[in-house]
Amino acid sequence: MPDTRWTCPVCDTTLQTTDTGLCCHNGHSFDRAREGYINLLLAQHKRSASPGDDRQMLRHRREFLEQGYYRPLAERLAQLCVEQAASASGPHFALLDTGCGEGYYTGRISAALHERASNCEIWVGGIDIAKEAVRMAARRYPNTHFAVASNAALPVAARSMDCIIQIFAPGYDAQVVRALKPDGRFISVTPGPRHLFALRQRVYDRPREHEAAMHPIEGLQHKGREHIEFKLTIEREGDVGRLLSMTPYYWQVDREKQAQINDLPRLDTEVAFVVDCYIKGEPDSG
Repeated sequence: MPDTRWTCPVCDTTLQTTDTGLCCHNGHSFDRAREGYINLLLAQHKRSASPGDDRQMLRHRREFLEQGYYRPLAERLAQLCVEQAASASGPHFALLDTGCGEGYYTGRISAALHERASNCEIWVGGIDIAKEAVRMAARRYPNTHFAVASNAALPVAARSMDCIIQIFAPGYDAQVVRALKPDGRFISVTPGPRHLFALRQRVYDRPREHEAAMHPIEGLQHKGREHIEFKLTIEREGDVGRLLSMTPYYWQVDREKQAQINDLPRLDTEVAFVVDCYIKGEPDSG
């Protein structure tokens, strides 16, 4: 397996490793940051000067997740990815996490694959539009490949990924279909109907349950859905506020309500994840 699966965001050709980073045969070059990641986000794919989550939100997410609150989801995703690698017919297995954030899930999936998928050579990559997120991920998980990039233009070749995962991140179906190999798996994680409902009750006067309708994707077959649900008690100092800051609800409350939630000594809430799995079939030769 090549040491890079990234493609040039300018001309869409394969990038090769150089002494300082990556370069394509058309001469477009991209320096490697000291943390090890590559910035492949072109200016026209940015919606702002610093897109994505800011440093404080990312730190809060890392501190919250590393307490193990969402460990059941991480363990199930790792198991699904290991199962996919075990069924791989070739000697290589490539997985891309689209919207990897600070790397919590990517790192754990990568560790599980390298430990338990001994039948093939493993390549795991993660992308996020937030440079700070990718910097944090690359620093913490040096054995995984990270790049600053947009889900709207995945920097990988067509039919090159065995598995793509997307966890609470905006996606572009056509990009996923393009990047997956035949028989490749797409794993999408979205909130269940009553995900964090107790927190939502603190944010909204009349909170509604999330819609959880199955999302059909042209070019992929929906192979199954599972629900991961459990009760969560948060009573470690500061963790309720950290949870708030890693959700979209953070932007929908004023500072007074933020402070009230941050000061909660305890929160008991439901956690509900919906995991949808899709498979890409061979194109119709007729």
